[in-house]
Amino acid sequence: MALIDTVVMRGLSTQGALSPEDKALLLGLEISPRSMTAGEVLWLESADADLFCVVKEGWAYSYRNLKNGSKQILKFYLPGDIIGIRDFGFTRRLASAAMINEGVIYPFSYQQLFELFGRSNLAVGIMATAMRQQAQLSERLIYLGKYSAHEQLAHFLYEIYLRLKRINAVEDNSFLMPLTQELISDALGMSRS
Repeated sequence: MALIDTVVMRGLSTQGALSPEDKALLLGLEISPRSMTAGEVLWLESADADLFCVVKEGWAYSYRNLKNGSKQILKFYLPGDIIGIRDFGFTRRLASAAMINEGVIYPFSYQQLFELFGRSNLAVGIMATAMRQQAQLSERLIYLGKYSAHEQLAHFLYEIYLRLKRINAVEDNSFLMPLTQELISDALGMSRS
């Protein structure tokens, strides 16, 4: 079964009914799957922002390299998430993106996104997805500044749990998480030890 026929379509359907034409447009994004290796970079910060991608398999993340040599992880992407949507409207990437583990992505162009936006239900669904991602990032900024390290970690794990539950990747209240201590510490701004 196609990814967009499952994870993405299910997510967008919660925002409004999708017509058969809407579903066909979404399935048209699955024409160029790209296998990715663990650690492979999708793009670097300041690179041309000319495409987006949907994660089919594996996990990915976006990050910024800091002047002191460390990095700040901005977001983790799970199967069904769209990577790069926050760069929409910019000519250059705001952050780098890389895979955490092996996976498959479906890259798609700005032009394909414009075609999707021509479909009102799809436009609403995609914008709702982008706003949800923005809200998650805002919430992370709040708990980074106001909570203890234990509370930050608990909130982060709960956020991952809710996102995985939404795509039916939680079984018996447990889930697989390919994140290392280093990745989690970079995401939460904590020491690696």
